Amino acid sequence: AEKAQTEACEKFEQMSEKGKE
Repeated sequence: AEKAQTEACEKFEQMSEKGKE
């Protein structure tokens, strides 16, 4: 479950960066 959480966090960060631009 930890690995899945980390992947979700990375995806969320990428989405946040795209939304910021």
